[in-house]
Amino acid sequence: TPTTISSVNEDGATFTSFPSAERIVAEHDPESKFIYMCSNETVNGIELHRLPVFDDVDNTTVPPLVVDASSDFTSKPISWRKSNVGILFACASKNIGHPGITMVIIRKDLLGQANPFTPGFLNYETNILADNVWNTIP
Repeated sequence: TPTTISSVNEDGATFTSFPSAERIVAEHDPESKFIYMCSNETVNGIELHRLPVFDDVDNTTVPPLVVDASSDFTSKPISWRKSNVGILFACASKNIGHPGITMVIIRKDLLGQANPFTPGFLNYETNILADNVWNTIP
């Protein structure tokens, strides 16, 4: 079961900020393979102007961040190493392209770890080895 580190305020109904890096480190499940975050939560209008910076730059305590940057991709600098970003994805239509385009940036050290039952089109290594045309007819 996923561990949720909520950003809900004490009133239980509103959101005004994201959890701090210290809180994420303290509350995440040590068995977690990743921490997911949406960098710009548009429903309640809160945005991370900078991703959290973790003191653990060796990535031994904090698992990689998986960042949904659909609403703010290309709008701010990213501290890839200090924030331990493993995967960043975005629906590119909001900022850099046509509707339906999605872009993914993945750290090389995370490739080759997919569950054997992962469909090929969702396996980043399969797509990279096929020059991103794995599902395209030759």
